Amino acid sequence: DFDDFNYHLFGADKTLTGRIVTNSDLLYHHYRFKIEEKIIKHLIKKYCGRRNCALDCGAGTGRVSAVLDKIFKRVDAFDLSERFINENKRRFSNNQNINFFASDFNGFEPSKRKYDLVFVGGVFMYLDDEEFVSAIKKVKEAISESGVLISRDSISRERDLSVDSLKIYRSEEKYISSFKNYFCLTEKLNSANRNIWCSIFRRLPSLATDRKFV
Repeated sequence: DFDDFNYHLFGADKTLTGRIVTNSDLLYHHYRFKIEEKIIKHLIKKYCGRRNCALDCGAGTGRVSAVLDKIFKRVDAFDLSERFINENKRRFSNNQNINFFASDFNGFEPSKRKYDLVFVGGVFMYLDDEEFVSAIKKVKEAISESGVLISRDSISRERDLSVDSLKIYRSEEKYISSFKNYFCLTEKLNSANRNIWCSIFRRLPSLATDRKFV
């Protein structure tokens, strides 16, 4: 029964409506995530000195949340889809350290809890420029002084900005210029030999003078 939820379990980043699912689709999405999972673990091991709390923004089927749960003491995870959140609560009912809740960036309000890692995967592309900047500010407020942001998103390699249906593909330069007032780009990787940009940002100190980018 390949509804949107089950289709996303294989790592798909598109809705199923109107699509015919093939074996090659499922194999591609499965192995793509395996690559991304290794990269996420590598970046956390390299850059996250503290591993108390993590935030998964746009958790989807909870795939990344489950990875983070093995590394961090607590994981908060939100997604716009209440169907996905309810399924995650059922599937991960034994993972008591994961707190799933329905929200988007507009509804998410940073609390006193500060996160050592914020992961945003495939969400920024669905936000217009005003929403995008607002989301960055909320991430900056939510992240600890020594915390890091991992952003995994599809990008535009042909122009600064391109729009496809509901998605907005921004260039690497566009992302860097949008983040640079709040974060310092530490490392960037192409996670699947395609236009998926996995990058990690370290929060700038309050009085930062060194804003070098790789």
